[in-house]
Amino acid sequence: DRKRQIWPAAWCGLHYVRLQMHALRDFEIKAIGILADGVLSPAQFDAVSSATELSSYNHTGVGYFVSVAHHSLPVAPQTLSAPFVAGRIGETECGFVCFLGEGELTLECHPVSGPDVPTNMRDLPVQVSAEPSNVIDLR
Repeated sequence: DRKRQIWPAAWCGLHYVRLQMHALRDFEIKAIGILADGVLSPAQFDAVSSATELSSYNHTGVGYFVSVAHHSLPVAPQTLSAPFVAGRIGETECGFVCFLGEGELTLECHPVSGPDVPTNMRDLPVQVSAEPSNVIDLR
């Protein structure tokens, strides 16, 4: 049956059901949650994490940018880069930065050490953590 070959969809008895898949991967949502803590409201974070489609994706050859849009996101530009958020898979270590503005959130994933971010990074089980800051307050 042709209906059973279409993905992402499921054949449920006599009903054909389209499955809602999240556009962002779990590790990307975790990175955004750490970086945007106290910046995005719970409703804005839910809108980002439950988005079902990307507004853009670009792998640069060394890392990637992934974006989602929602009318509730801030219009004013803002960069969220603290605390340092690291992702690890095998020998690859990457960092994450969020860019907000014009109703869109863009997550950058860039290499920190080791090899460049592979093109299939989004399909791998990336471990995300916030790293302690090395900033010293000299006041």
